[in-house]
Amino acid sequence: MSRRRSLQFCRSLHQVIGDDPLRWTTITAVADRLGIDQDEAEALAAELDAAHLVRVGGGGHSVTLAEAGRRLVTDAAKPQPSSGRQRLRPAGEPGRDVGSRGKGNPRR
Repeated sequence: MSRRRSLQFCRSLHQVIGDDPLRWTTITAVADRLGIDQDEAEALAAELDAAHLVRVGGGGHSVTLAEAGRRLVTDAAKPQPSSGRQRLRPAGEPGRDVGSRGKGNPRR
């Protein structure tokens, strides 16, 4: 299963249950959020359960986020660090310190 698909399922599940690690919901509720049918959602939940991202219970009809799934959702929401590389400017484009300095910021 792709990371993107896993993240979509876990995000949708998180939107339903929030941050409560003890809260469960139906796979149908997640399927409705994703706009997929019940069978596809159950298959995704089973794969994610095997990957330890969610826990499936209630005879295969209920689901909650496992800790790894919760981390996947929260880590994806954090801004990614920049690569540290500066954007290359096209030839002839002035750099940051070229041009008007403005009235309120005199250079020393």
